[in-house]
Amino acid sequence: MPKLRPRAAALAVLVAVAMPVAAWWIGGQWHGASAVAGLALGLCVYNWRVILHWAPWWSIDEWPPSSAAHVYIARQKPRPVSRSDHSGDVRMADLKLWGFNGSTYVRTVRMLLAEKGVTDYEQDPVNVLAGEPHSPEHLARHPFGKVPVIEHAGFRVIETAAITRYLNSALQGRDLVPAEPRDVARMDMVISIIDSYGYGPILGGVVAYHLFPEFVGGKDETAHHEGIAKGKQVLGEIMKIKGDSPFLAGDELSIADLYLAPLITYVAMTPHKDEFLALPGMSDWWSRVSALDSFKTTAA
Repeated sequence: MPKLRPRAAALAVLVAVAMPVAAWWIGGQWHGASAVAGLALGLCVYNWRVILHWAPWWSIDEWPPSSAAHVYIARQKPRPVSRSDHSGDVRMADLKLWGFNGSTYVRTVRMLLAEKGVTDYEQDPVNVLAGEPHSPEHLARHPFGKVPVIEHAGFRVIETAAITRYLNSALQGRDLVPAEPRDVARMDMVISIIDSYGYGPILGGVVAYHLFPEFVGGKDETAHHEGIAKGKQVLGEIMKIKGDSPFLAGDELSIADLYLAPLITYVAMTPHKDEFLALPGMSDWWSRVSALDSFKTTAA
């Protein structure tokens, strides 16, 4: 049967009933022939578009018939496409990243974009070591002089935690937030621990001491030893959260892994690599995450 609107069906019923009723009203008695004629006319009304296309109604499997469908479609105005219809279709003009590749947090964002399959974006390498985040131009983007900053389709986001959550939701591709509530909590705990207790001691006390001491005012032995102790404590707690899982927040890669990987990259460049990787769970996790394509492609 053809699929028609309820209005057409209602009209067909009205015609089918009206004809025999009219015949009865005029002639004073019921005429079987009038009832049959009314029913036939009702069917004609119901199938009038099909009849115009020279096709018997019982042979039509869809509506409108193909010849009419082309005309119908051609006459329709194109529907405006909202950005949400193509949230994963990111072009260079849609996404810009501020921050230089040497920043661990910038690499976190770059790894996330790589995991999402997004490579065509604009990057302005605002250099932390050169003090560029504190320029008036960048302070207008981030009032606290930090990187990374992103702008996606005219919407600006600061702070790595907000950036990674936003991009994970806004872009198509692999979901980097776990599905299970407990795994989400594990991810959030790792991110918070790194931000609150790990980044400063590990990067400032351990990494900077060996790789760029001038950036932290020279080699401070006390800060160095405190950084080693605090860094081991932080990583030990993170490995407890990881437990027997292959990744920090469960069986799948998450934003938590993207937070820690760039930091350990720098630790691995120092003489303390082996003692940090000797912590329970660290070596296996490091082997797994450093083998990721997103890790390799963001190494430069």
